[in-house]
Amino acid sequence: MGALLHWKVFLVLAASLSEEESAYWVLNFQAPEDAQRVAEVIPIQPKCPEAFEAHFHLDRTLHRLQLQQGGMEDIMNAVPVEESKRTSYVRGVSIYCHPETYPTDQHLRDLPQHISVGVGIHQRHAR
Repeated sequence: MGALLHWKVFLVLAASLSEEESAYWVLNFQAPEDAQRVAEVIPIQPKCPEAFEAHFHLDRTLHRLQLQQGGMEDIMNAVPVEESKRTSYVRGVSIYCHPETYPTDQHLRDLPQHISVGVGIHQRHAR
């Protein structure tokens, strides 16, 4: 069975090999004598999984982290995350449901474009 793979796939696979595995492949599968040598190997980092937060309370989260203001980037920087569990935050919906913490016009303008906003009243605050 044959397969055609993009060269970047091979780079990612090669980058994931241990030193022992890499030495095995280098020793047992020598490059042809006329092959061009690469001056520098640039490691390719695997892409982080993308994250979408469909419902989060930016105001409450900032308050719990004792941050006066900020966005998701500030929250993510305030909470340590293991490297293997990191994600790339791509989009989200920030919910504001407590009248005392409704965002100001300036706060809404300062939010990144990838954050949508929902404003309402939580049933605990409805009269």
